[in-house]
Amino acid sequence: CSDALNLCATSQNLILSNFSVLSVMLRQVGNPLLFGDSFSLELTGFEPLTELTLIAHCTEDGRHFETQRRVATNAQGQCIIGDAEMILYELAPVVFGHRYNVLDVSKAAQFDFKVCDAQLTAHCSLTVERYFLAPGFERHEINGENGVFATLFLPSGDEIYHNLVVEIGGSAG
Repeated sequence: CSDALNLCATSQNLILSNFSVLSVMLRQVGNPLLFGDSFSLELTGFEPLTELTLIAHCTEDGRHFETQRRVATNAQGQCIIGDAEMILYELAPVVFGHRYNVLDVSKAAQFDFKVCDAQLTAHCSLTVERYFLAPGFERHEINGENGVFATLFLPSGDEIYHNLVVEIGGSAG
């Protein structure tokens, strides 16, 4: 990570038998990143003009979610996916069930990306970690005080904050 720009780049390489190196690289601003923050994936070392499938997968409380995106490399054997964070919004249950929702916002979620060929054989992979609760916030449960059940997410410290966000509905998190 570069502190000046707070830009992080991590990669994982896979060396194939023909001595070419395939890699998938994550580029993100900030570390750690929140769920909605943008990041890009750069795929390099592939044959030019090759169709690939990017598979994203995560597990939440024993439930599996997955999505696929078809991409193609350019004439140099590269593919840059500039809106990679949008793939996370496309996650769907592997087995029939509810869409992806977060059961515990205090934990980081891990999303595994695999780069596959046309036969869905994985050639390289990368794990992306995302946080749902910003650093410095604390979760407080209100259980039945005057009939109110709620969850408050408050910044730590003694500062006074003049904003309140109200979300109505029943969900995990």
